[in-house]
Amino acid sequence: MHDIADFASATSCDAVLHGHSHKARNEWRDGRLLFNPGGAGRRRFSLPLTVGKLWADEAALRGAILNLPV
Repeated sequence: MHDIADFASATSCDAVLHGHSHKARNEWRDGRLLFNPGGAGRRRFSLPLTVGKLWADEAALRGAILNLPV
């Protein structure tokens, strides 16, 4: 979803992928992965340029934030 503020916390899911803030996030909260890959395009504010990677299989769900060199 675009803005995590619009997410209904009662929604049944294992992960919420969001954007809007361009602020990278890879955080488990209440058994749910909150993931924002950040931004790899034109620099926004003073945030670093990042991309995200997600892995999902029968055993696990995990994410990583990768900082891009500029």
